[in-house]
Amino acid sequence: MRIEKLRFCNINSLRGTWSLDLEDPALLDSGLFLITGPTGSGKSTLLDAICLALYGQTPRLAKISQSSNEVMTRHTGSCFSEVVYSTDKGRYRVRWAQIRAYKKAGRKLQPPECEFEDYATPGKAETRVSTVRSLVEETTGMNFEQFTRSMLLAQGQFAKFLQASSGDRTTILEQITGTEIYSRISKSTFERAKAENEIYATLKSRLEGIQILTGEEREERKAQLEETKRALSGTEKELLEKGRLLSWMTTKETLETSLARAREELARAGEMDRQCARERDLLALDAKAATLDAPLFAVSKNEASVHRLANELARHEGTLPDLEKKALEASEKVGALKETADRAEEAFNKALPTLARVRELDASLATVQDQQKQREKEREEIRKRGTDLGKKDEELHKKQEACLVTLARVAEELKNTAHDASLAGDIRAIDQSLDALKAQAKALSDEQNALSKLGKERAKREKELARLETMVTRAQGERERLAAEREKANADLLACLAGAKDLQELRETERGLGKLALALARVGESLGEYLASTKALRETRDELQSSEAREKELSAHLPQKSASREQAEAYVQALEKNLRLKAAIQSLEQHRAGLKKGEPCPCCGALEHPWASGVGMDFVDDRELAGARAKLEKETGEEQKLLQDIRAAGDLSARLEADVQKGLENVDRRKKALAEQLAPIPGLAKVLAEFPDFPSLEDLCAQTKALTQKDPAPEPNPELADMWDAARKNMERLARDAAATVRKAEELEKALQKTEKEQEKSAIALAKVTGERDSARVAQDGLVSQEAEQKTRAENLREEFRSAWEGMIKTLDPYGLGRNDLENGTVSQTLHKRLALRQNLEQSQKTGEEERAGIEKNMATLATSIAENEKHLKGIDEGLDALKSQHAALDGDRKELFGDKDPGAEEKRLRDAVTRAKKALESAISNETQAQTDLVSARTKGKALAEEAKRAQKELEKSLASLAEGLAAQGFASREALIAARLDEKRARLAREAVEKARDTLTRATASFGDCERALAEHMQGDEARLAAETQKEGLEESLAQLSQERNTLQQTIGVISEQLEHDARERARRENELRALENQRSIACQWQDLSSLIGSADGAKFRRFAQSVTFARLVACANTEMKSLTDRYLLTTDPQNALEFNVIDTYQGNEQRSIRNLSGGETFLVSLALALGLAHLSGGRMRIETMFLDEGFGTLDPETLDGAINTLAALRGRGTGLIGIISHVEALQERVDTQIVLSRGADGVSTLSGPGCGKG
Repeated sequence: MRIEKLRFCNINSLRGTWSLDLEDPALLDSGLFLITGPTGSGKSTLLDAICLALYGQTPRLAKISQSSNEVMTRHTGSCFSEVVYSTDKGRYRVRWAQIRAYKKAGRKLQPPECEFEDYATPGKAETRVSTVRSLVEETTGMNFEQFTRSMLLAQGQFAKFLQASSGDRTTILEQITGTEIYSRISKSTFERAKAENEIYATLKSRLEGIQILTGEEREERKAQLEETKRALSGTEKELLEKGRLLSWMTTKETLETSLARAREELARAGEMDRQCARERDLLALDAKAATLDAPLFAVSKNEASVHRLANELARHEGTLPDLEKKALEASEKVGALKETADRAEEAFNKALPTLARVRELDASLATVQDQQKQREKEREEIRKRGTDLGKKDEELHKKQEACLVTLARVAEELKNTAHDASLAGDIRAIDQSLDALKAQAKALSDEQNALSKLGKERAKREKELARLETMVTRAQGERERLAAEREKANADLLACLAGAKDLQELRETERGLGKLALALARVGESLGEYLASTKALRETRDELQSSEAREKELSAHLPQKSASREQAEAYVQALEKNLRLKAAIQSLEQHRAGLKKGEPCPCCGALEHPWASGVGMDFVDDRELAGARAKLEKETGEEQKLLQDIRAAGDLSARLEADVQKGLENVDRRKKALAEQLAPIPGLAKVLAEFPDFPSLEDLCAQTKALTQKDPAPEPNPELADMWDAARKNMERLARDAAATVRKAEELEKALQKTEKEQEKSAIALAKVTGERDSARVAQDGLVSQEAEQKTRAENLREEFRSAWEGMIKTLDPYGLGRNDLENGTVSQTLHKRLALRQNLEQSQKTGEEERAGIEKNMATLATSIAENEKHLKGIDEGLDALKSQHAALDGDRKELFGDKDPGAEEKRLRDAVTRAKKALESAISNETQAQTDLVSARTKGKALAEEAKRAQKELEKSLASLAEGLAAQGFASREALIAARLDEKRARLAREAVEKARDTLTRATASFGDCERALAEHMQGDEARLAAETQKEGLEESLAQLSQERNTLQQTIGVISEQLEHDARERARRENELRALENQRSIACQWQDLSSLIGSADGAKFRRFAQSVTFARLVACANTEMKSLTDRYLLTTDPQNALEFNVIDTYQGNEQRSIRNLSGGETFLVSLALALGLAHLSGGRMRIETMFLDEGFGTLDPETLDGAINTLAALRGRGTGLIGIISHVEALQERVDTQIVLSRGADGVSTLSGPGCGKG
């Protein structure tokens, strides 16, 4: 990671906006630069700004929030920090900012804001605080703690990595060096080995569940299959022959029935054709009358035209007198309106000159009035301005008086504070002396606190040492207790396994029982489905028998119902014939009256007239015919309903036959499924060898197979289903008991493993606590010597502080301040207030003099303005008087000429009168023209109507003559007879439909009867006629049913055997595949198990501990390489009791090993610096640390060690570290490091920044 640029505003003592370009050539060429300045000038502020931008917190403060911000410069309302950095992932900009309300100092803090931008996608900045922090950690690879322990070693935090716990060091090493991958590898290896073993166990269990036939059983099944197929072939041949004969006999019966039905239909069709004779006569008469439709239509049309024209001509002649009167009145009105229009136009022309003069006078009056208003407005503004000027003059006099009073007061106060006149020159020196005194006081307090802490630490260490002694004793007792628990857990596990060799064998028995229980449940389910399908088949057969019986019963009633319907139909036909005869007799009544004995009848030519004197027979009425027709309709409906019931019963029988066939197929499928579920039972039952009390399953399987060999729909057998259910429940109980035993054994095994792990942990804990006790003894001795040294340093600091305190009291005496003010800490605040008061008074005096001069100048200018305003007002008043005189003269002339009337309104009134007169005249002329036109048009139309009426009368006479000729030609006596002969459209259509239906019915019946006769004759010519004569149909049907049953049984047997052979072949192939897969999986599982035993663990600790110990050893080696360039006295080594802990070897003390916990300040700095440099070198390709900051710590080094440290840091540039910044005020460093960034502190406590890459704004 490389920090390129830093920009911040109002952070600590650096007020305003500052920037630091770490890419400046001067910094890059040097590689090592110093950030220096006096104490409190803000050297660490640069590191605070970097941490703020990246993580929103600083090493010295917690996270900045809305409730607290101690880094914002005092008396400012906003602050921000922005960093541009780059890593191997890209280049980024991150910004943190916070403001107070309205950016005003002292207002409420607002929530901090963040912004993150990837330069690879410019313009897309992330502003959510949590997301920005995540992105920073993701791109840098470090969180805040890791950043301050490896890249930015801040003041007071320098030795944190050295003094961190093992767990914290592990996290930092994983992030920087990438060793976290070893944890994932360890976990993945463990999980993979576990998964592969589970796959192997599953494959092995699956292989054990595959059951196949022996070679002898397979050959026996094949022979049985061939024998059954031969028997099936003979049965099907015989079934085909007898079925063909039964089909012939059924067809013969059907053809005979069809022939009888066709004969009946032919008779009914002949009768229907005879009944349509009268309809044919009516249609013939209608056809003759239809030939005269055109002449008849022409007569009707011409009669209507003559009538219409006569009415129109009469109406038209009545309108002519009104039109003539209207035309005369219109002419008279035109003359009167012309005279009115002339008078109106003459009056308008006479008034125009007067109106023009009046308008001129009105324009002059308006001009004078506008001028008056303008002058009055100006006069009002001048008066208002005069009032404003008077008020301003009064205000200036008041300000002048107030200014003189203020100047007098300020002069008095300056006289009273004359003793503070020199304070402006002395305040800076006094502040510096006070800061130095505070620093000495803080140093003394720190030394005293450190001494107190050492005393507390020594007492704490004494208690800790006693606690560790107790823990050693407890750990030894815990080790002995765990050993006894392990022996007991091992014995309990052996007792639980009973006769099993191990837990795996017990698990296999439990799995076998579970599989057998599942198989028994499946058999019970398949048996239930088989018995349900057989029950449904029996119920469908019963429904089929009932349906066939109903069909036969209904068919037996059909002949009787048909005879009743035919009898009713014959009776209706006789009644209709009687009624037609009655109608014919009534139509010839008038002819009978003119018959004479011995003369021929004009209609039939007969010489005898028996009915001339009346009809001598009885006729029926319409009510009797309606009753007969209703009875016929009822008989016909009952016959049709009976036929529908017969067809419905036949359809139901057909559906039930299909359902029976489907039921047989379903029973066959269920039987096969049951056999398939029964097949693996013998193999799975081998697990029951360990349970001799459990009933044998072989008899139960045999009973079930015997049940399926019976009739396809055997009687229900609930006892068998109950036996299977009882076997399943017993097996599930055994499986549950076995599972409980396995769980108990597993729990005991886990308890044993847990005890062994606890025993191992106990041993490690014992070794650890023993080491800690020994280390605590050594540390206790070191604390005693450190406490004596600390007391000496504290006494020296106390003497220096007393001397500085007395000197400060002498300095403050001229200003009236003493010991009490110094003790209260109010000296600086009091002096600054007095200085500010003195400076404010001087500034107020200067400002007051300037204000007084300005007021006097403004008063002179204002007096001139008032005089000019009064002069202007007088001129305005004189002009207004002249305009009023002019307005009065013009107004008198206007009233004398036109009074108060409006010339525009008067002109409009006269002009409107002319316009209305002209419009009325034009309208009257138009009405006159229209009246004359209407009169001429009416006369012309009357002549046209008279001519058209004559032509229509001639057409009517011509069409009447044509119609008379047609009536004579077609034999109609009159026009009324012709109309009576015509049938209406509905009656004609019904008559035609009846005739055509009778003709079509007769044709079809004749053809159908012939077809039936030919079909029956052809059917009787075959050889089957001879065989049918020798065979009874009932015996043939019984024989066919028995053969069909035999065929079904043989087919089912073939299906069962074929399915058994196919299932065995599939199982053999599957067993081979499972064997190959099992062998392959065994090899894979062994490989992963071997690897897991080396590096695998559930928590990833096994491989991670090894990798971390190697990484830690490399870190120690890299740190020792850096240590050699710093000093030859110390070397780092790992703790033999904890591979992630440090010890220090002191070569000057005979290679004695010391704990890092009791190193001095200088020693801690050297070791921490070596570790930091070692981490930078160790990170390598994982994460390059190209920018490093070191804050303080060099003041604890002697000159020789300091030179070595500087040389080492300068040499880092050649080893990949791009830039190192040292923060220190040590003078030796200022002399040795040429490139420096200097912070200078001003008198007001605000610092400035200067040096390479620094900028303001």
